[in-house]
Amino acid sequence: MEEKIVLIVAWVEVKVKEEKEWREKAEIAREIQEKEQKIKEEQETKRKAEEEKFNKLRLDSKRFEEYTVIQKYILEVEKRAIVENKLTQELKDWINWANDKIEEINPFDN
Repeated sequence: MEEKIVLIVAWVEVKVKEEKEWREKAEIAREIQEKEQKIKEEQETKRKAEEEKFNKLRLDSKRFEEYTVIQKYILEVEKRAIVENKLTQELKDWINWANDKIEEINPFDN
């Protein structure tokens, strides 16, 4: 009977040790998984930030192109009116209005 008790105690000790090792391995695996998940989340955050930055760049370049085209058009209208001696007050008012309006899309002011 004493031998059986010794064997049972030894078996319990082995099982306790195995359980402890298993828990330690599980904890290490969980920590590794959490670190990997955090890295993935950080990478996704960076990717999204880069995407947003690039989309803003594209939008600003389109706004700049539109701004430039309209600005050139206004200048050309004014230039032709001066050359043809047709720069009326009404046209001056329109030119001022148009210049004010294009500032709303000026990518350097926003």
